[in-house]
Amino acid sequence: MGKLGLNFVALVALVLVLVFAWRNKQRSAWIRAGRCYACGATPSSTDKHGRICTDCVQTRVIRYWLAGFMAVVAAGVATWVYWPA
Repeated sequence: MGKLGLNFVALVALVLVLVFAWRNKQRSAWIRAGRCYACGATPSSTDKHGRICTDCVQTRVIRYWLAGFMAVVAAGVATWVYWPA
């Protein structure tokens, strides 16, 4: 990987750290206020622990399945491209 690639990876890592730190601060404020810790809304219905609204749970399930599917497709493409002939 060239110098440009390493710089790009370092920049992406820095941006992710900053975003996750900001999100953690927001989440803490939402939890203290009794709101959904995922979106900050005042939930009309919550999970059994009362921390996350039902809409966020459904969205999270969809995201996990989509991320898993994308990982399988990416692994398949990488295998097809880089498999020695």
